[in-house]
Amino acid sequence: MSWIPIVPRADADPALAAAYDAVSGARGTVANILGVHSVHPEAMTAHLRLYAELMFTQSELTRAERETVAVAVSRANHCFYCITHHGAALRRLVRDDVLVDALAADPDGAPLGARSRAFVTYALKLTRTPHAVVESDLAPLRAVGLSDGGLHDLVAVVAYFNFVNRLAAGLGVELETTP
Repeated sequence: MSWIPIVPRADADPALAAAYDAVSGARGTVANILGVHSVHPEAMTAHLRLYAELMFTQSELTRAERETVAVAVSRANHCFYCITHHGAALRRLVRDDVLVDALAADPDGAPLGARSRAFVTYALKLTRTPHAVVESDLAPLRAVGLSDGGLHDLVAVVAYFNFVNRLAAGLGVELETTP
């Protein structure tokens, strides 16, 4: 599951039990990327709140655009965990296996529309060479319709997936097994 133990629900103290209840969602399970926070329950619930806010609330970026960025950033970081999870989410949204497979294999060369290409190009630069990002890098994003709020949301999604990818890599978080 990970390089640090994920405390089983049966062994959870009251704070962790409450965190598990808060993050278990409709499926009644806790993804390993959240479970790895079992040693810090407050981080678990904060992580879920941030994820939900960035990925599911109203934004100029569609859910599919956010998942596209998630897959591109995760591919750049070689994060199999997030490529798999967010590739599956993107497949459900766009119903285009060829596109998702291309994005997961090579986000630089994936056949994207102009808006998604602008998002992915920026996301990859911010991921690979954050020190090289300059204000003029925002011009293509503004050209495809992003306001300041949309720019914020895009940068926050990119930053979030860099955080999660490093959490998965740094703690050896593995994909969940199905029973």
